[in-house]
Amino acid sequence: MSSSNTVTRTLINLDQFRVVSRDLTKGTFTGGAFTAVAYALLLLLLIAELRAFLRKNYQTNIIMDQNNDELIQINFDILMYDLPCKYLKIGVWDRFGEEKINSTDQFHYIPVDHKGQYKGMA
Repeated sequence: MSSSNTVTRTLINLDQFRVVSRDLTKGTFTGGAFTAVAYALLLLLLIAELRAFLRKNYQTNIIMDQNNDELIQINFDILMYDLPCKYLKIGVWDRFGEEKINSTDQFHYIPVDHKGQYKGMA
């Protein structure tokens, strides 16, 4: 038996893309080839994911702000529909979440209804 005939027979037996049960169908060379390619891709993906998981390459970059001003102005709008202003509080933390930054109470709370329409002062 030649080696190409053995490869062909192996691929036919390897065919996993059958529509009907193995008892009622026979494998094809094309189906076996697709199965072999699918298994090879799965193996390649497994190796790539394991390699990426086991690689220990961590890098942290900290860039200091070149702005020497003592205060920085931040403007933002947050809409909390139909929520009374007395239940709202704004907290400012540093980038690492370890230290609360003393922020001034220059916040303006403006009540709005469920459609975002102005309802008066808080």
